[in-house]
Amino acid sequence: MIYISEVIIENRWFQKGIYALPERSVILNAESVDKLKAYQTILSSNWVKDWREIKALGLNTFNIAMDT
Repeated sequence: MIYISEVIIENRWFQKGIYALPERSVILNAESVDKLKAYQTILSSNWVKDWREIKALGLNTFNIAMDT
């Protein structure tokens, strides 16, 4: 049997952020997606929705997913 909880995060309430090392904090000042294209995105393709969105934006991606 599987238990499914009530909705925890309502539609359109979820936001993504950009994380950067202190020495690369200039990325946080990017004013457009085009400016982000100069950087590498590190993400797991196991996070299917996130992966799809990043690829749709045309950002450079490095896949950290481990095969199990």
